[in-house]
Amino acid sequence: MPQANCIFCTPNREILAENTHGLAFFDSFPVSRGHALVVPKRHVATIFEMSGDEYADCFRLVLTLKELLLARYSPDGFNVGANCG
Repeated sequence: MPQANCIFCTPNREILAENTHGLAFFDSFPVSRGHALVVPKRHVATIFEMSGDEYADCFRLVLTLKELLLARYSPDGFNVGANCG
């Protein structure tokens, strides 16, 4: 359930992609051009707390972002990571 004071529930920037369990948007403080975030819609502390469906949906968004970022920026590569704790 979205929370009004959560920067991930109500991102104040372009939504790049969305599905049932996840949301993708550009990072507010990018370390490189195209730096984007994929977050689950349900609040969890780490990816290890996501259900199988949430995990699968979020990583489907990673694949969607790959194609979008290739088309927009033609990067040489990608760095996919998860911050847990």
